[in-house]
Amino acid sequence: MGGEQSGHIILSDHVTTGDGIVSALQVLAAVHRANKPASEICHRFEKIPQILRNVKLPRKPSHEEIATISRVSLPRLGNMGRLLVRPSGIEDFFRIMAEGEHNDVVEGVIDDITSELHRVSAIAA
Repeated sequence: MGGEQSGHIILSDHVTTGDGIVSALQVLAAVHRANKPASEICHRFEKIPQILRNVKLPRKPSHEEIATISRVSLPRLGNMGRLLVRPSGIEDFFRIMAEGEHNDVVEGVIDDITSELHRVSAIAA
């Protein structure tokens, strides 16, 4: 099973693409099998702050530059933090996604990474 924030779910045992009806039927089947309220079955995690920012840069940073920026930034997000910095596969910009326990920290990390990416990409541009 795979999923996206948009709600797009792929249940590869049944279909190869996202299908809302198949997803809904599988959720209902799980609720029925558990014989518990949907509110209990479907509440499986606590959402934490996540920010996604798209950044246009004058030059594509190297893998080493991105790795260094990420390595320095990730610990600030705490034990629950995640960080993804990558070029878009279809558009001319970089995607920065960060999540952590505190929204203000996540925003600060995103802002700092954006600034640092602009700095390193301007050096050899």
